[in-house]
Amino acid sequence: MRLINSVIFAVFLAASAATPAQNTPSPSLTNHEAPGNLESTQPLGCNLDNINPSYTPADIYPGVAACIQQGKDDDGVALYIIAGAYGQYDTLRVTDETAHDAPALLRLQAFKPIDVERMKVFQEQILSELQKEKPHSDLCNLLLDLGPPRYYPRYMVQHGMDAFLKPKASDLAPNFDSASHWLVVMKDYLKCDVVVQKP
Repeated sequence: MRLINSVIFAVFLAASAATPAQNTPSPSLTNHEAPGNLESTQPLGCNLDNINPSYTPADIYPGVAACIQQGKDDDGVALYIIAGAYGQYDTLRVTDETAHDAPALLRLQAFKPIDVERMKVFQEQILSELQKEKPHSDLCNLLLDLGPPRYYPRYMVQHGMDAFLKPKASDLAPNFDSASHWLVVMKDYLKCDVVVQKP
């Protein structure tokens, strides 16, 4: 999608330079977007109690924003960590690397209504929670109990260029071991080594 938009913009600039402005009709740009791109199919809201592995980052991040707006920062932090872990996991199984910035764009969309200063406070709380042993351990145990995502990552697959160029190609890594990759996310992304090593 980003490449297509860039190409359209470049073509428009070239046409404008080659033709006098008075003879150039107003350009009409089209934003090409694959169905399902960054799509939320079951919005969670600020509802940590209902979280389960069927919710995608596209469903969860708006819920984080809702928690911030409602002053429920503890729930928001937990949901933020879960959404981040699921997004990281999806980048491991979605083969189209051009789709891997989907979680970052979802965060930008979700947090756009949040005041900058309020967002800074929330970010500081996330760092504080991860640096304290017990809250970090509690989050790691929560993720261990939830397990890896149990959804097809359409929100990410449809965000990449392959959705246009290779729509019938396999979009997930073959022979993908969900359990081992989930442990990789927990250890490398969230630093949950102690929890992961429990018998």
